[in-house]
Amino acid sequence: MRRGVLSSGLLGLLAIVSLVACGKADPGAAAPQTEAAAPQPEPAPAPDDAGGSEGAEEPDPELPRVELDAEFHRTRVGPGGGFWVLGVVHNPHGHSIVDPRAEVRLVDAEGEPVGGAARRVPRVLAPGARAAVAVLVAEPVEHEELELHASGVASDAPRPDPLPLTLEHAPPQRADLGGWFVIGQVTNAGDDAFEGVRLEILGLDKSGHLLGVDWLVLDPIAARETIEFDVGDLRYEDTPASFAIALRRPAP
Repeated sequence: MRRGVLSSGLLGLLAIVSLVACGKADPGAAAPQTEAAAPQPEPAPAPDDAGGSEGAEEPDPELPRVELDAEFHRTRVGPGGGFWVLGVVHNPHGHSIVDPRAEVRLVDAEGEPVGGAARRVPRVLAPGARAAVAVLVAEPVEHEELELHASGVASDAPRPDPLPLTLEHAPPQRADLGGWFVIGQVTNAGDDAFEGVRLEILGLDKSGHLLGVDWLVLDPIAARETIEFDVGDLRYEDTPASFAIALRRPAP
């Protein structure tokens, strides 16, 4: 079966693609990094950049932090007896946010915290921007409820120009041995080379909630060059209804 290009766009543009089950064998694809259950009743749109940018300098740890919106989507089995907490962080403010962090709190029946975990989101969130997050609770403790919170540092830094990268990919397909794979290419139309660009792949359910968060660091992309990628072993506990695929700047 011929694989046609489904979508393309500049850096940060999410491509929402419908499932295509073709029953092809996994073509020796690269395994991505996996960061991964009850969905919330209100459907959530797929996370987007909304002009968000990455790569800002590390902020002063003494700076005050402001609260961000956090949507819990589901939990997922993690390594060593731990579990992942998947969700979305949203910047509701009229200014950018640097050093956004997602925090999982495990609380007892009295609402007191008894454990948890946190993870930094390696992006700058522009006003209105949303970012998928996956926080690993490596050492769970007995708890009554799980809460997802988020915070960051306000910034008036100007929004950088978008990177001159174009993403093209075929629809994600089923592998004969299980899981999913996606192939495509990234073109650098600029005069500068880029290293450490990340390909982010989100599996989504029918409500737009996260089933999994996977990413792959791409090979260096020279000026005026096109590179191909082949990502396999994308696995989810439920069958995705759609995928969101995007390029991200190198983690700061």
